[in-house]
Amino acid sequence: MYVHFWERADAELFTQLQLRSHDVARASVPLMEAALGRCQVLASNDAVAADLVPYLDQHIEEERNHDVWLLDDLEQVGLARHEVLSRPPH
Repeated sequence: MYVHFWERADAELFTQLQLRSHDVARASVPLMEAALGRCQVLASNDAVAADLVPYLDQHIEEERNHDVWLLDDLEQVGLARHEVLSRPPH
């Protein structure tokens, strides 16, 4: 017998996964921006830092707003944005 996903006994696991994903996505861009700033400072004397500058610059834009997308998804399963944003990250 077919059971809709949200009717499954373990459906709450998906919400927990989305919350953890939001924690990671929310922290990723600020962390990469800090790393980019440090790499820019070190780039003139550090080849690895110099190589990371263009990568981080591009990757930050690729990851930007993923946390907002996850907030949208979490709203669809009944969690208010303020609830998600006010809880401490896992």
